[in-house]
Amino acid sequence: MNKKLLIILILGIVVFFSLCAKNERTQATLTPQGVPKIQTPRVTPPPGIFTPLTPDYYIGKFVEYFNERNVTALYDLFSDEIKRNHSIKELETALKFAEEHNITIIEWRMISGRFSYGNVTVWMKIGKDDEIIDKTIKIPMIYKPFRKNSEIFYIGYIDDWILDDILNQTKIQMEDGRVLVYVKVGPIDLRCFNGSYLITESDYILDCTVDRVDLKADMYSGIYSYVYLTVDRYIKGNQLPSNKLKIIVTVRTPIKFSEGEEVRLYLKNMEGKLTIFCQDLGVKRLGK
Repeated sequence: MNKKLLIILILGIVVFFSLCAKNERTQATLTPQGVPKIQTPRVTPPPGIFTPLTPDYYIGKFVEYFNERNVTALYDLFSDEIKRNHSIKELETALKFAEEHNITIIEWRMISGRFSYGNVTVWMKIGKDDEIIDKTIKIPMIYKPFRKNSEIFYIGYIDDWILDDILNQTKIQMEDGRVLVYVKVGPIDLRCFNGSYLITESDYILDCTVDRVDLKADMYSGIYSYVYLTVDRYIKGNQLPSNKLKIIVTVRTPIKFSEGEEVRLYLKNMEGKLTIFCQDLGVKRLGK
């Protein structure tokens, strides 16, 4: 009898402790308020967005690549809109002009917009033909997103063809698809009698054929003739917007041309006006 009671007692103790252990496991899965925890699904984090580089970084790169004459790297700094209107060939021509005239950006600093993402104003000290020029240039900047894997970067671009300001090039005047050429009026410079002066001072030396001469001899308008030519060869100077020229000859400088003759023109870009700056000494008749 005592043996049976002992067995029952032991079984009771075992059951008691097993129930306690089960209760502890149940409590472990409950929050302090007794509410079961809800397992949240794993969510892919959003892409990291990196703060874009400030405009002064891109202006610094522009100055670096310009002074290095690095065509490809410099072209990549311009926006798609600018690239649609200006080819990489045009940039090559501009850098060739910079090399010929020893144009370098000596120093620069941001005046405004250093930490903004719109228009910025930059001061530059530019060396050109042994001269030092101070220029203040407004440069529009735009930013576009670029995604790489799970990260988003914002890349800055220059949204204006600022090379014209830096090179101090004025657009060549044109009319009906022809480059306009003028003849300088006034006393002739005695240095024009020196052939080396003509070559040195000319921005363009062109071999041309006269296609047509339209005589006017109009004292009222002051026009002596319009001369139409085709450029056959570039001796000096970059490619013009057109190989078709139109010389406006005034009654004060009545240089005569004949249809079909071949001539060599010595021209200078005078604030956008391509000019025969030594009058008739700037026109060399070529033998056939």
